[in-house]
Amino acid sequence: PERLRDSIQGMRLDNPDVGFEYLDDNEQRAWVVDHFPSDVVDLYDGLPNNVMRADLWRYMVIAKEGGIYLDADVYLMSPFREWQALHPTMGGDDGWGRCDVIIGMENDAHLCQWAFVSIRPEHPLMVHAMTFIIERVADHTKKSLQWKDLSNIRDPDNFVHVTTGPGVWTEAVADYFGLECCVEALSLVNILERNGGKMISANGVEGFVVGASQSIEPPAK
Repeated sequence: PERLRDSIQGMRLDNPDVGFEYLDDNEQRAWVVDHFPSDVVDLYDGLPNNVMRADLWRYMVIAKEGGIYLDADVYLMSPFREWQALHPTMGGDDGWGRCDVIIGMENDAHLCQWAFVSIRPEHPLMVHAMTFIIERVADHTKKSLQWKDLSNIRDPDNFVHVTTGPGVWTEAVADYFGLECCVEALSLVNILERNGGKMISANGVEGFVVGASQSIEPPAK
């Protein structure tokens, strides 16, 4: 699609010092096979659709390798070099500066999972979130009898959302901070901001910015 081509070309032109990789479904699966044991590969393969596999893969790859995850159709409103939260020399009284993890809000209820940043590999927040979500996948796989009967899992009408999507992603981040797993994004952000503003230190997170959405635009629907 033209928008997708424009988005990819624009990201490359605006960020010449950033390497971009675009993986198709087969390449994503090959990466999972190379990095995870067979039981996790089986969970990945057993998911009922490619959307859920793409969700799970993004958590896996950023937890393992670090970097910036973006859906291919995300439009960057400014180059990465202009993101204040990523600049190593920034910081100080405004609470910004180079942050290890950047996660924006998708809406009042959910954190954004179509674009997020982890500066370093194996960041404890990202590893925790990935593990939390893999455990959710395993639990729902078992309860749904390998996705044949959704009636036994929570919120079956929105099973993607609560198994691999923004719902479980928000729960996983909240759980990392020891907060109620069902807390909504706006409440989570307010709690974190009360504990140090936009940049906080908790459980090994040197920087947690809940305002990255000022620099990105949601994918076109």
